[in-house]
Amino acid sequence: MGSEREQIVALPERPDKDLIEILGRPCFQCINIANVLRLGGWKIANRAEDEQAATILFLLRHWAADQTNWRDNADTELQAMADARGDHLTTERTDK
Repeated sequence: MGSEREQIVALPERPDKDLIEILGRPCFQCINIANVLRLGGWKIANRAEDEQAATILFLLRHWAADQTNWRDNADTELQAMADARGDHLTTERTDK
């Protein structure tokens, strides 16, 4: 997963559409992103719950770093992970 980093982010009192998209992501929408994260070196068990947790954490970190461009930034990082392994990106955009 790369280096562990601590970041304090003020969360809104209620989730906006972006947080609902991230935190409400069903497990069946996480496998493709989890597979790319595995290409990037993430250790993720082959269980839907683990794949969902890893995907949500990955997306939430991008949201916390840049609430405006988090989707594009996440997509760019996922593409770089796939490219580094010479694999075709197997996910759709993170907002699909």
